[in-house]
Amino acid sequence: LIFMLLGQLVTDKYQVESNLRLEEGQSKGYSISSSDCELVIIDKSHPDTDTVAAIPAVALGQGTTHQDGALPFEVTVLDYFTNSDLAALGQAEKTKATHGKGLELVATPEKSVTSLEEVNIPAAYISLKSTDGDELGTWMVSAMFGALKTPIPEQTFEHDGKEYELALRFTRHYTPYDIELIDFKHDRFQGTEKARNFSSLVIVRNRADGSEREVNIWMNHPLRYDGKTYFQASFDPENAKATVLQVVRNPGWMTPYISCAMVGLGLLIQFLTHLFSFNKKRKTAA
Repeated sequence: LIFMLLGQLVTDKYQVESNLRLEEGQSKGYSISSSDCELVIIDKSHPDTDTVAAIPAVALGQGTTHQDGALPFEVTVLDYFTNSDLAALGQAEKTKATHGKGLELVATPEKSVTSLEEVNIPAAYISLKSTDGDELGTWMVSAMFGALKTPIPEQTFEHDGKEYELALRFTRHYTPYDIELIDFKHDRFQGTEKARNFSSLVIVRNRADGSEREVNIWMNHPLRYDGKTYFQASFDPENAKATVLQVVRNPGWMTPYISCAMVGLGLLIQFLTHLFSFNKKRKTAA
């Protein structure tokens, strides 16, 4: 029982949940958090790979300055809103932004939400400067840009002949393998919209050695791979060919099974101890 409680403590502290949305024929090597965000600057100058510098949103306190060694930029946070809304910038309104979408839209703070059905949409005003002293302006970034059904293209800028992308987005958890959706089935009870069963036929493709594995993920039959568990969680009601998988990384997922086995073994030992003691007393009495 103590081991089970310790396992629950490990789960509460280290479990990471994210979502993976795929359309048939689409392949991804990452899942997206449903709550945590990050500020990223992406070097997109290389044709095959991107260099990403990421700052967790929880570190974006007002007045803080951040620099990531991966890219030659310094970020100063002028304003940060844990939850926000976007509105068109009025003609009489002033904005802190000097570049990008902040010249057309204004971010306003909203009360933070705690319900599991709601999500905070952070936004920030940041000042960007290169390490060699070039001022790159003040930008407004918002997680809402990529969260809309029709995502707004991310903001880009150029420095030293290279193109960079600037975004505040929900955190991406990258994997050394890709998952491709081959077929998605969504069965309903006849005459209703109630889901009877939905399943995703996927190919797990390891980028290191090129190996492939075809797996059917369906209700109560998850895929366990590389320390992560992929559950068939939902679907896109507006796209019959799109699935939503819940991705869980839980280092302590085995502890309940081990704990139950230990409890069962303890009960068996206790029972056998009493049984042998009872038989021994019977033989002595006889």
